[in-house]
Amino acid sequence: MAEAVSLGATIRTGGTHDGLVYRPTILTDVPYEAAVSNEETFGPLVIVEPVDTPEDAVAVANRVHYGLTSSILARDTYKAFELAPKILHGIVNVNSPTVNDEIHAPWAASATAAGAAPVPTASPTSPM
Repeated sequence: MAEAVSLGATIRTGGTHDGLVYRPTILTDVPYEAAVSNEETFGPLVIVEPVDTPEDAVAVANRVHYGLTSSILARDTYKAFELAPKILHGIVNVNSPTVNDEIHAPWAASATAAGAAPVPTASPTSPM
């Protein structure tokens, strides 16, 4: 996160820790060259990036080569369901959070099928 801030990102809330507990953090103005914009943080961090059109939102979501689960939150549920298959993530929720997604079984994100970098998965004969 420090790198993102040094590149121009703005901390809207959070960004601190108490011992080993990192406070939920919201960043804006995050440049694409920042690591948090391209890598999984596995922490309570979200980047808010305004876009002009739904198609721009799809392009931003598909900019990275991985995505296990994501959500589309929209007033127009029908439009959201039209956009969902265009997002190359393993699971795309519409108007629901990503909590309780059953991602404990081995599987690959659908971006692999669209020509993105392969996502390694375990198999009974070759554990990860």
